[in-house]
Amino acid sequence: MTAESSQKASIGCAVVSLGDRNRPRTVEISKVIKDHLMAAGEGRFRVVHDSIVKRMARQIKGELAIVAEKPSCKAVIFGGGTGFGSKDSYQAVVGIMDSRLDTFGQIFAMLNYQENGSAAVMERAVAGTYRGRIIIALPGSPSGAALAMDRLVVPELAEMIAKISPRI
Repeated sequence: MTAESSQKASIGCAVVSLGDRNRPRTVEISKVIKDHLMAAGEGRFRVVHDSIVKRMARQIKGELAIVAEKPSCKAVIFGGGTGFGSKDSYQAVVGIMDSRLDTFGQIFAMLNYQENGSAAVMERAVAGTYRGRIIIALPGSPSGAALAMDRLVVPELAEMIAKISPRI
């Protein structure tokens, strides 16, 4: 397989970290997500968009509109803002989804509980669709995002995309 055909066969993903670009944890969550995509091997995934935006509904929607214009982008992975608290952007992300895959969040909660005990009730993850793309929102904790990437996103993302756009 040539480099060109390998790139065409790979799945384009956007990584959007929610938070403050001056906060090390926001930068770290972006790195965790990108590292897991690249570690998937065989050029399965490539990052076609990488950004950090504030956890405000208008900015999240604006960034998603930019990403949705990129034909190469088949999935958008948000990092951060899924916790329970004043800086929560979970509702903003869920509110823009065309449909939601409830079991993604349920399985993440179970896995998170197995690893972290009752503290898992404070973190959420969600997956769904938006304009023919998979949208995934992961916790802002590096360990929570890594757990979701290892156990759910990397193993299932290609199949999720195939279900909503069978030409891949």
